[in-house]
Order: sequence, then C-alpha cells, then structure tokens
Amino acid sequence: MTIKKLLTLASASACLCLGSIAQADLRFALGYPQGSIPAESAQVWADTLEEASDGEMSAKVYPLSLLNLMETSPGLRDGMADAGVVLTTYFMNEFPSTHMVTELTMLLDQQEFSGPHGAIFGGAVAEYVMAHCEECVEEFRQQNQVFTATGTTSPLPLLCNQPVTSLEDARGMRLRGGGPQHSRWAQAIGANSVQMSVNEVYDALDQGVVDCTIQTATELTVFRLNEVVTDITVGAPGGGYGGTALANINQDTWASLSEAERTNVLRASAAMAAHIIWAYHLSNDQNLKDAREQGISVHEADPGLADFTEQFVTDDVNTIAATYADRYGLENTEESIKQFRKILDRWIRLGAEMDSEEALREILWREVYSQVDVSSYGL
Repeated sequence: MTIKKLLTLASASACLCLGSIAQADLRFALGYPQGSIPAESAQVWADTLEEASDGEMSAKVYPLSLLNLMETSPGLRDGMADAGVVLTTYFMNEFPSTHMVTELTMLLDQQEFSGPHGAIFGGAVAEYVMAHCEECVEEFRQQNQVFTATGTTSPLPLLCNQPVTSLEDARGMRLRGGGPQHSRWAQAIGANSVQMSVNEVYDALDQGVVDCTIQTATELTVFRLNEVVTDITVGAPGGGYGGTALANINQDTWASLSEAERTNVLRASAAMAAHIIWAYHLSNDQNLKDAREQGISVHEADPGLADFTEQFVTDDVNTIAATYADRYGLENTEESIKQFRKILDRWIRLGAEMDSEEALREILWREVYSQVDVSSYGL
C-alpha cells in the first residue's frame, strides 16, 4: 500500500473517530446524589441535548459515582468525563477571574428586584463570562474545559444546631462558609470560619465540629441537613452561592463537535440553568415551610446583625477587588467589577419577565446562550 493511501485511510479514520464522539453517550459527572435538584437538572441537560439534536446526540448522567465535587474539574481536564458540574470555589487558583464576580452575590440583596435571586445573578454571571471576560474563558481553556452555563442559588441563611440571631450569638461560633465572601462575613462578625466540602457538612453539624453552615434552605433536603439542623436564621448573611459552573465540557470534546452540535450543547445548558435556578427558587420556600412543621425554629436576623451585614456588603466590594489583584495578580479588577455591576443592573430589569421556568429558559437563551459564537468560543 502506498504512503498516499495510508495517509488517506488515516485521515478518514480520524474523521470517523471525531464524528463518533457526538454519537456516543457523553458522560456527565455530577457530585450530587441521585434524586437531588442538581441530578434532576443534569438529566434535563441530557434530555434537551437529545431533543435538540433530534436524537443524534445523547448523554448519560453519573450522580455521585463517576467523580465527586472535588474531582470533577481535574477529571474533566483529563477526559474522565465529557461534561460536569464544577464548583469554582474549590479551584480558585485555577479560575480567579470567574470566581471574582461570583463573590458579589450579596450585592443583589441591597436592591429592589422581582424574579428569582438566582436567575438575575446567574444570568449576569453567564453573560459576563461568555461575552465580556476573555480572561475567564482562557482560565477554563487552561484546564481543558469550556464554560457553558451557570446558576446561582437563593439567598443563603444560617443553618445551625443552636439559635443564632444576633452579633452576640455569632461571636466565637464555628461557621462553615458558602464562599469566600461568606467566610469574610463570618470573620467580620467575630465567628470562626471553617472550610470544608459540602459533602462533609452533615457529619460536621451532627458531631458539633461546626455550629452553623451557610447554605440554601434547599440543601436541607438535598444533603439531608434537616436531620441535624435545629435552627435557621434568615436575613443574614444572604447572597446566593454563585460559583457553580453547571455544565463545563471537556475542551477536546467541544472541539470535536460541529457548530450545530455546539449549539445543541448550549441549548441544553440554558435548559439546565433554568431548571436548577427555578427548582432552587421553589424549593427554598417549601423547605423553610417544611422545616417549621418538622420542629426546626426559623428566626429573623435581628436589626443589629442585619445592619452590620448591609455595611459589610458595601465595604466588601473594595476588599474583593484588592484581594484578587494582590493574591491572584488580576489586572483592572475595579473596572471588571464595574462592568459586571452594569450587567447585573440590566438583569435586574429583566427580572420582571421571569415568572416561570419556561420564561426563564427563553430569557437565558435569548440574552446569553444564543449570542455565543460557536465557531470560535472556547477554541
């Protein structure tokens, strides 16, 4: 056989190999348990992908089996999964430009808005990362990943094993933070900030290793925290968790797809974002209601704690800008934050349209995901 024929066969084989990635099941790694809202939302991603491609693309979701939350980012990088949920809080050295703006979630609590907290902030983050932050896109590329979706939770209360409603109550307590901004808040009120994976919180509360965790009321059932939480305080610290890259995709997988197939992935990502945001929005209120019925005490933060928190949020913006410049070497952090706040203001205005999951999906698609240039994004 001639060299020319060998090269022709090799080229054809390579094309067939690349084409087969879209035909086979994409592996979606999920560090959350079966039956949880994230697991349901990942299945929405898989179902929408198949529907959008008329059955030519498919995905299989692996809840809490293929990779856990700490393993997902390196696992995606190394090709152990094709897509997955990455919590950027666990990988701040890898994704500082992205994570910087997700630390601003408490800003939204200072403004009047309608619509789900997570939809407004999550939409703003998605637009910022994919349309205005080349540094963010490059950070994911360096980890062999492509960012395709995000969502933010409802505002975070204190989930505790004892009553905590005032600054005096909180001083000296051990609080597990939902993100760096919440850890700084804990330290500012005189508490001790404890860092641990969300998968470890149940045992930590049960054994008294921590007194409170700063997480959504939704996770009372997601992680069965309602079995170990006795008291909940709403109104502080607030601010949703925004550091979730919902459906990062392995960069090699993304590059192997056609432009139409990448568009299908983005449609699936918009659907997943809308589902998880809306589900957390509904579940938050329901879980608080159920908690009361189960005998868990639900408190309001007293005025002293609420006022302290509001001032902290105002001051923390400058702290965030300085921290990311000094610790991570980011340039123009103040300008980046100003740009993000303008985007957030636009999403606050869009909040009035967000009256259902279907409406939210359409808004996310119209305003962000359909605007992505799939011929070049992430490549």
